[in-house]
Amino acid sequence: MKTPTFTHKSEYETVKSILSELRWTSVPDEMLKLPSVAKRTRLRMLCDSTAAKCGKPVEHIIECVQLAARIDHLIAIGGESAREHLLLKNCIISADDIAKLCRRMPPFIAVKLKDLETGSFNGDSNPTGAFDTNGWGELRTRLPKFRSTLQHYARQASVTDLPDVEKLRALLSSIEAECGTLIAFIGKFTPVGIGKPRAVKPATVRTMKWSKAAMKFSQALGVLHKTNRDMKSEHWKAEWIPTVADFQIVRSDVRVMSEAAKQISSLF
Repeated sequence: MKTPTFTHKSEYETVKSILSELRWTSVPDEMLKLPSVAKRTRLRMLCDSTAAKCGKPVEHIIECVQLAARIDHLIAIGGESAREHLLLKNCIISADDIAKLCRRMPPFIAVKLKDLETGSFNGDSNPTGAFDTNGWGELRTRLPKFRSTLQHYARQASVTDLPDVEKLRALLSSIEAECGTLIAFIGKFTPVGIGKPRAVKPATVRTMKWSKAAMKFSQALGVLHKTNRDMKSEHWKAEWIPTVADFQIVRSDVRVMSEAAKQISSLF
């Protein structure tokens, strides 16, 4: 299937003078803050004037200005390479993808822009090194969903006549192995400071579909493998020191996933 392409250069050039007249510039080390287009602002008046000259709705001009500002932000982060790819006749990133990317932190954006050099882009994936913030904060957000899924499966009643039992057992065994590796690696860190505890949420009981078990276990295995890879990569910064809360929460999540995988294996 052919990858869809987009052209942003004409819209960018149509309104670039507006941003220049405003003397608006992006700050590459901070999250993007778009200029206000509220009525009676300088920008809105410029948009109205340009719309009248072009014979196009002012809403379209505003969208173009916002797109141009986002492209400038990405160029400020990614340099001339980003400019070249974003203003190509056949750009592989849509305006919606550009907007979504600009809602992320600069370190994440920088890694994503590197993908363009290989001719690929996936704004939803989180590759090695693409952390929005401190890596421990990322792990505290990343793991709970998959920990919860395994816990819910572990609480189900015993089942028989499951298809692909051997595949499920292999996945669960791999989950335990990844958890063991991760727990050993996490144990090498020495936490500093108390940190922010996790909010307490009421326990829920869910009925899980065994027809989706293979997919769910594969997802959990994937996130554990990715976490092991990320923590050992060159992108994991030495200054990322866990607080006591970070350390305990992440280690607990991994241990619970390992224990849940073992419990699930006993159900069939």
